[in-house]
Amino acid sequence: MSTVLDHIPADAEIGVGLALLTGTGAYMFFLAGSRHRLAAGEMFFAGIGGHLEPGESLLDCGRREAMEEIGARIEYIAYPGETLYLGTDGSFRIVDASDAVRPLAIFEMIHLPGSPRAGGVYHIVIYQARLLTEPGELKPDEVAGLLTLSREQVIGSLTRRASLRQLLDEGAELYAGDREPPDPAVKLYPIGTAEALATILQQTELRGEWYGLVEMDDRLLKYTVIFARMNGQFILIRNRNQTVWELPGGKREEGETNAQAAGRELYEETGALEYELTPVGVYALHGSFGMVYVAEVRRLGELPAYEIAEIRLADELPPDLRYGNIYYGLYDKVAVYWKDGGKSPMTPEAKKGQ
Repeated sequence: MSTVLDHIPADAEIGVGLALLTGTGAYMFFLAGSRHRLAAGEMFFAGIGGHLEPGESLLDCGRREAMEEIGARIEYIAYPGETLYLGTDGSFRIVDASDAVRPLAIFEMIHLPGSPRAGGVYHIVIYQARLLTEPGELKPDEVAGLLTLSREQVIGSLTRRASLRQLLDEGAELYAGDREPPDPAVKLYPIGTAEALATILQQTELRGEWYGLVEMDDRLLKYTVIFARMNGQFILIRNRNQTVWELPGGKREEGETNAQAAGRELYEETGALEYELTPVGVYALHGSFGMVYVAEVRRLGELPAYEIAEIRLADELPPDLRYGNIYYGLYDKVAVYWKDGGKSPMTPEAKKGQ
């Protein structure tokens, strides 16, 4: 099995970028500070992160950069889909990365004109992460402020240069610490991690993620997501290495059918002993397919001693689940299934993106 570094040339310039989520599900970026060369009336925003230092791991690099640039601690979120490689020519390809914390993407960024390494290629390994602490002191000259944008605003940044004032009027938030905030008339554009994230989110939006109960070779289904309920309440799980909650599910193992994987994951992650497990529909995420199941659990046993630290019951899905943007979109489809009294939310002829 290869790691993400196996897909990057040995002599490449490498850095880490963070697709950093706030507690509300917005993405946080830094606004370019005074040391950056900027055209009049313009300013870029980018992901927190920076160059990998000798002897440093990718994860340690991201933690260090977050503390140095914005004075905050972070928690990584292992990406549930396949890692993408975004080339300088705009191409996409999936890379096989077995890292314990799977990155979102590898992005080939060309250094901007006027920069010390103008024209050179910089390989950014992009991870999803979550803020554990509020931002503190911002790095002098490097960071003019922090900007939080919604998913829609991130995607929109590819086709428009909105002013800071426009974004704030639309619900974005700005944090400048004790310094003078940027001119609200300045036009903003994404680079680096911000540009890559916008591209990935846009592609996900364009190709759709939901197929319904279509005919599909089971061998293509690599993942499961399980909306498990007991006595009308959702069963949520917390991994030993995380502080946030998520839904049961995971990647199928060699030799398993997808249904067998779902049953195994449900038992290993919740201790469910008696249940009814029903497939609801196929979803796609960056070229990989998975099945969404609903589980009506009748009896729980002792939680197996695997990776889950604890479970809890909740009347509704909380707003800060670990893979929130993915879970909530799938929940909309599952809610239709429940509303229809357990009938399929889509016909077998359903098309992608509906």
